Amino acid sequence: MTEAPLLEIDDLQVVHGERPLLDGLCLRLGAGALVALVGPSGAGKSLTARACLGLLPAGLRQVRGEIRARAGGLQARLPPLPAQPEGLGALRGRILGLLPQDSRGSLQPERSVGAQLAAARRHAGAAADPAALRAALHEVGLTDADPILSAAPHRLSGGQAQRVALALALASQPALLIADEPTTGLDSTVQAAVMAELRRRVDAGLGLLLITHDLGLVRRWADQVLILDGGRLVDAGRGLPAGAGRAAAALLEGQAALEAAQPPADRPEAPALLRADGLCRRFSTGPPWARLHVNAVQQVDLEVREGEALGICGESGSGKTTLARLIIGADRPTAGRLWRDPALNGRVQLLFQQAEAHLDPDWPLSALLDESTAVARRVGRDPAPDPGGAAALAALGLAGRGGDRLATLSGGERRRVGLARVRRTAPLLLVADEPTAGLDAALRAEVLGLLRRTQAEAGPRAALVLISHDLGLLRAAAGRLLVMRAGRVVEELPTAQLGAGPHHPFTWALLVAAGLAPGAPGPLAPPRAEGCPHRGACPVASAACAAAPDLRAAGPGHKIACHHPPAAPSLTPGSTT
Repeated sequence: MTEAPLLEIDDLQVVHGERPLLDGLCLRLGAGALVALVGPSGAGKSLTARACLGLLPAGLRQVRGEIRARAGGLQARLPPLPAQPEGLGALRGRILGLLPQDSRGSLQPERSVGAQLAAARRHAGAAADPAALRAALHEVGLTDADPILSAAPHRLSGGQAQRVALALALASQPALLIADEPTTGLDSTVQAAVMAELRRRVDAGLGLLLITHDLGLVRRWADQVLILDGGRLVDAGRGLPAGAGRAAAALLEGQAALEAAQPPADRPEAPALLRADGLCRRFSTGPPWARLHVNAVQQVDLEVREGEALGICGESGSGKTTLARLIIGADRPTAGRLWRDPALNGRVQLLFQQAEAHLDPDWPLSALLDESTAVARRVGRDPAPDPGGAAALAALGLAGRGGDRLATLSGGERRRVGLARVRRTAPLLLVADEPTAGLDAALRAEVLGLLRRTQAEAGPRAALVLISHDLGLLRAAAGRLLVMRAGRVVEELPTAQLGAGPHHPFTWALLVAAGLAPGAPGPLAPPRAEGCPHRGACPVASAACAAAPDLRAAGPGHKIACHHPPAAPSLTPGSTT
C-alpha cells in the first residue's frame, strides 16, 4: 500500500480582485522527498507557501480548490471544515512548518534569539538548555552561537537572521517544511552546510518543499522539480533541462547572461568621493552581567572613487552591512575617520537588503514613488515628470500596478519597486546591499542592468557600491573588490584578477565554493577573534598568523592581508595554530 502524501493541493485558485494569482495548482509531496518549486519572480511560489498554511495576505481570496495535510494521525484541510477540529492549528507547526522569505520579519524584535529558540523548542517538547540551543544553531551553520543567542534580531546580519529563522522553523519538528528561499543572503560555504543539514533531515523522513531561484541548488539537491509560471504549474520532472518550457528557458538564459556580463574597468586614477581610515564599529549584546562584545568592523581602510563600481563580499556576519551603514552615515564609527566629498550631501542612498525596510505596507506603489520624487526635488534634482510612477513601474514589468500595495507583490517585485524609488533620487553614491538576493537569474541580470543605468543617469562622477555574498555577481558587476572576514578587509583587488592568484586563502575558499575555482567546497571553521581571522581554517597557517597581518601590496591595485598568500592552495583545512 502506497503511503499517503503529507501534502496534497487540488485545483487551487487564489485571486486578487478578479485577477488570478494561482490558477488550477495541483501538487503532491510525500515523506522523505525534496521537491523544488522554481519559476520567475511573481510566478506565485511564495503565495503557494502561504496558501498552504492559511496565511493569505489581506485582499487575496482562495476561491477554488482544496489543501490537505496529514502526519502522525493528524489531518487538516483548507478551507477548514467543522468536522476538522484541528484545522489551522494542525497545519501550522504540528504538520507543516514555514520558513518565510522575509526571515527577519518572522523574528520577534523585542526578544533575544535565545529566548525565542528556547520557547519554540519547549513548545515542541524538545530540550531548551544552553547546550541544546547551541547545537540547534550549529546545525544551521552558526558555529559561534553564544553572541547570536544573546543578540536581539536587529543586531543580526541578513544571513544570520536567515539561519536563526531556519532553526526556529525546525524547532517545532514539523513533518513537512516549506522553505522559501532558505539560502538567500548566505555565502556559498554556508549554503552547502545548510542544504546538507536539510538533506540529512529529508533522508530521515522530513518532507521538504524548497522554493528557490538558485538553479545550482535545484540541480544538486532536488528529487523533483516543479516549474511555476503565471500562477500555473507548467512543468514537472526530475531535473531542469534547457527544454523544460518557457519559464525554465528564461531562467537558464538569465544565468548565461550573468555569466557573460563584463565588469567595468578599474579606475585607480579617479579622485575619491569617500575615504575611510581605520574604521571600527563595536557592538555590545546580552545582559549587563554577561555582556558580549562584537567587533563588527575592524580597522577598515576604504576608498570609493568617482565613476567606479566597488564590490564588497564576504560570508554572512563579516561586517558588510555594518560597513554600508557607516558609509552612508546611518551609523557612527567607534573609532577611525570618514571623509566625504561635500557634493555627496543629500545624494547618498542605500538600497536595503530587505525591501520591506523602506516600503510602507499601507501605501500604494504610486504614492511610494511620488514620495521619492519629492525627496529628489528637495535635494535639488528635478526628475522627469511621471505622475504616479507609471512609466517607472512599466519599465520594471509592473505596468498598471500603481494602486497595489506591498502584500500583493512577490519578493522580487518588492525589490524592483525599492530600486525604482532609489533611481528617482539620482544618487551620486548608491550603496546596494544584496540587491539580487532571492531573485531568479533572469531578474538578477535585469537588476544589474538597472543599477548600471541608475549610476549612468546620475552623471559621470556617480559611484556604485555593491555588497553581496555572490562572487559571481560581483565579478560581473564591479571593477574593484574588497573581501571581508570577521570585520576585516583581507584582500583588495581589481575583479579582472580574480582567480589568477595570489589570493588570501579565504578568497580562494569563496572562489571554490562559488564554482569559480577548482576544488571541493566545505564548511569553514568560525573566524578567530585574535590574529588572522581565517587561521582556524587555513591550510597554510603558521605561528606568525597569531598576529593580524596588515594589507600588503601584491601587485597593481592589489593588496592582501596574509603573511604568505598562496597562488593556488589546497583548500582542505590543515592544522590550526
